[in-house]
Amino acid sequence: MKIRVNSCSFGAQFSSRATTPRPRISQFPYTKFPNKLNLTSENYGPREAARNHAASHRPNHRPPDRRHDNLDISMPARMSEAFVLQTWPFKEGDLIVSFLTRDSGKLRGVARRARRPKSGFGSGLERLSHIRMSYFQRENRELVNIDSCELVHSQFGLSSDFHSACALDFVAEVSEQLLPAAEPNEKYFRLVTAILDHLRSGATGAVWAAITYFSLWTVKLAGLLPELHVCLGCGTWLEDPEHAQRAFYNRNQAGLYCHDCRRTLDLRGTWELSPESRAIAEEILHTPIAQLTSRPWTQNTAADLRRFLAQQMETQIERKLITFPVLEAAA
Repeated sequence: MKIRVNSCSFGAQFSSRATTPRPRISQFPYTKFPNKLNLTSENYGPREAARNHAASHRPNHRPPDRRHDNLDISMPARMSEAFVLQTWPFKEGDLIVSFLTRDSGKLRGVARRARRPKSGFGSGLERLSHIRMSYFQRENRELVNIDSCELVHSQFGLSSDFHSACALDFVAEVSEQLLPAAEPNEKYFRLVTAILDHLRSGATGAVWAAITYFSLWTVKLAGLLPELHVCLGCGTWLEDPEHAQRAFYNRNQAGLYCHDCRRTLDLRGTWELSPESRAIAEEILHTPIAQLTSRPWTQNTAADLRRFLAQQMETQIERKLITFPVLEAAA
């Protein structure tokens, strides 16, 4: 006996089931609308559904777009006056900036998108620019995040003169190499401010007076300045009016020697520090730069004193200064 099946009705029932399935009601307890189809809980699991449920109950506001932010709002903000010492390129459009602050000393930080054409930093990150900087610092992080800077004084006008430009490079290099990191030094900050003000004054010989003043006080503040009136070998007073002594210095010796000690100790490769230069050093240590005795400052004025101070700094940092010979050769 053969059973005949109605193929049309069977095919119609099969096709209707395949094309229009009955919706399944989600029983997930976190679903906002339990009587409707919840594909999230079926396809992705309960964790994703719970996350979507929590997001649907939040207030209707758009989260802030952090793609263009330099900062993490959880970090404490700081605002300070600063001088830019040196910059290095970092990644595609960023800069690593070394800067000297009034209250925190020398720091380094990252300026996001500082090299891009539409950067908000502008010319504020040029060499020795006096700025008000806003930055964020995390604990146990060497680099800070630089938010913005406001330009107070630009040294662009000094760059047109070669001697002044070399002086700016010398100040920036010495500050970068000699200063320790994150050590407050307001006296040094005020020294740099006074030197730049004197350079901008445009007085005759201002470059050589500023560099001599800066070098002496930098060595003094770093604790590297030896006694300039006493022989290191025998203790003779070099400024005796009745028996004035000549003073000599050596790169490997931190101090001055009289003529007798120089011959006795067989010190070779020494230079003489003239009494005029020692008198200028004594005046600098007790007089502001704007009130120094009026004299014709030239490259030869206190040149031996500047060489002596540069050797003291090079001995401390254990490397040669690049800008010092360039500055002395800029005649």
